[in-house]
Amino acid sequence: SQGMPLQTYSQADVTAATRALSGWSNHWEENLPQSNFANFGKPMRAYEEHHDKGEKKLLGTTLRAGQSAEQDLNQVLDILMAHPNTAPFVSIRLIQNLVSSDPSPEYIQRVAAVFQVSSGNLGDTVKAILLDPEARRGDNPKIKPSGGRMKEPLLHTLGLLRAMGCRAMVRNFENPNEPIWISQNRFSPGSVFGFVSPFHRAPQSLTLAPEQRLLNTSELSRRAGNLNWLIRNGEKQFVDAGCELGALTAAASTSDEHLIQLLSERMFRGAMPVVLQSGARQLLRDPETASKPPLEKVISLMGVLSITPSYGVVQ
Repeated sequence: SQGMPLQTYSQADVTAATRALSGWSNHWEENLPQSNFANFGKPMRAYEEHHDKGEKKLLGTTLRAGQSAEQDLNQVLDILMAHPNTAPFVSIRLIQNLVSSDPSPEYIQRVAAVFQVSSGNLGDTVKAILLDPEARRGDNPKIKPSGGRMKEPLLHTLGLLRAMGCRAMVRNFENPNEPIWISQNRFSPGSVFGFVSPFHRAPQSLTLAPEQRLLNTSELSRRAGNLNWLIRNGEKQFVDAGCELGALTAAASTSDEHLIQLLSERMFRGAMPVVLQSGARQLLRDPETASKPPLEKVISLMGVLSITPSYGVVQ
């Protein structure tokens, strides 16, 4: 009644869920290789001797004593699926990661309805997310989208590699067993909730913008100069990964317009904004840039274009 959020669950519910999910672990087998020490290819296994078989009460529902680990697990899932918060909770998280950081309540409601009707079928849910009118607004280049999500560092770098036509991950020239350096360690988020809080809002506008927390001065500086630095120090690694440096340098050697058109297709789906095209021409005509070899022209222009909002926001 006072506009404050209502608590969905208590610490007692957390404890009950923990007890209900006890006993599950990796499918341990003897003589596993070190590279697969936890038997990652097989589903987790229930070890009944480590499962709490006592009675539990979760979100107002009783899980009777004596149930197996699998029985408790299935009942926990049934309880969560029946809770009215689950569908919108899952829907907004998926939408934020796939389409828009700040989806409308109507968008969330439409996706949540599919989640509920399909009994949580993620294929149906993702299809509803990606085909929703709010997600398809950016299909028409003539319509300026008003939503989207900022590219986090990992997606930003992968997008540039895709624009260069790379067929494999570029290896780190200092350590060939590792991919090229990216400021976002893909396997080490700060918490179980990911790299950023899904509740972070942009200053002043208070728009939901979780990924903005990752865009600091250091990251923007990296985006502006990292590609140039990487290719200068490890051009062979880009060639080995199948990156089409030749196609890009050929366009730069032909004319400024050919290069701008190619980067428009590869970085902006053929719809590079007019103001960016104008800026690209000015950059390429600058005496310092114009005197550079074709490959350096390419990476200089890609670096500048990559830090613009038009490229940095997925729409």
